[in-house]
Amino acid sequence: MKSILKSLIFPVLVLIVGSTFSYYFLVNKADIRYTLSENIPITLSGSASTQSIQQIEVKNLGDAKAEKIVINISGNINTYELLKYSQSHRVTEYKTDKSFELIYPELPPE
Repeated sequence: MKSILKSLIFPVLVLIVGSTFSYYFLVNKADIRYTLSENIPITLSGSASTQSIQQIEVKNLGDAKAEKIVINISGNINTYELLKYSQSHRVTEYKTDKSFELIYPELPPE
C-alpha cells in the first residue's frame, strides 16, 4: 500500500506544479493586434498631387499590460496623429526619409 501511495505522489505533484505554471504563463499574457485600413487617396486643394491616408489601430486583447510597443513603418511618413490611451504617456519617435518608428510605453488590457 505504501509503494502505491509513493508512486502516486510524484505524478500528482508534477500535475499540480505544471498546471499552476501553465495557468500563470498562458492566462496573464498581452495579446497585441493591429488593424490597418486601406489607402485613402486625397487631393489637397490647390495641389495637383495625390496623397494617401492610412489608419493603424493597435489593441491589447490580452489579460496583462503590454510594454514598449514598437510600430515600424517603411516609407516616408509626412505627418501623423496619435490618439494616446493616457495623456501622461511619453512616446518616442524616430523618423528618417525611408522609415518611421514609434515606441509607445504601455497599453493596458482591453
